[in-house]
Amino acid sequence: MNRPVGDTIPQCDVPTILQEQASERLHQRKSASDRVSQRRRAESAPLQVGDQVLVRNRHPVGKFRLPFEMTPWTVVRRKGTLVTAQKGPESMTRNISFFKRY
Repeated sequence: MNRPVGDTIPQCDVPTILQEQASERLHQRKSASDRVSQRRRAESAPLQVGDQVLVRNRHPVGKFRLPFEMTPWTVVRRKGTLVTAQKGPESMTRNISFFKRY
């Protein structure tokens, strides 16, 4: 048996492959998200810190109850879809869907 011994083990650079796959997945996820947003005609919410807003009543019961409070609140903080509004000493934190620009 005069064959050379194959003692070398094939190797590959694992971190490079993993990084390439991760960046490719990130790119695919972003493009899919962009397509969905475009299809749904999604827009970013126009509320910013300092804006005057009206707050939606949680349970507008009855024919004469308005869907929004009459007095405006001021946006003091926004973190994603979470908005904190203040009126005098009171403050409330709600989802952005509970607010409408005044």
